[in-house]
Amino acid sequence: MTILIVCTGNTCRSPMAEAILRRKLQRNGLHDMNVLSAGVATEHGFPAHPLAIGTCLAHGLKLNSHRTRQASATVVQSADIILGMTESHVNLLTHAYPDKAAAIHLLKEYGRGELLEDREVADPIGADPFQYERCFKELDKELERIAQILKVKFAKEKKC
Repeated sequence: MTILIVCTGNTCRSPMAEAILRRKLQRNGLHDMNVLSAGVATEHGFPAHPLAIGTCLAHGLKLNSHRTRQASATVVQSADIILGMTESHVNLLTHAYPDKAAAIHLLKEYGRGELLEDREVADPIGADPFQYERCFKELDKELERIAQILKVKFAKEKKC
């Protein structure tokens, strides 16, 4: 199973989320899941933002080798679950890849039965280190919830 996490530039939110989710899945024994990140408005090959790198490092995660990736047809089509940070990311991907619409979700609403008032993960680009830390904590909380959903789902699929 491949999970694709998407933001705008693939330098802040989605690489942090990729690193967080990868660690959470490993800790939950979900070693067969692949986690990728991409941007809807980026070019290939740029490093993560220095504040994203620093924030992750403070939490024991490394983004030093991260390089931006476009949310290209190949990347999107290879994903089983696609998590966007904002409604605009979800709408853009759903419009560009209507055959993948069932796989595309807002990250904060994945697996929830209700709509949230605060549905998006704000972009910290251009903000201070405090905002990167706030973004990291928000992602960490949401991705813990998602990791638990995937753990239950994966356990059920293995029993079948």
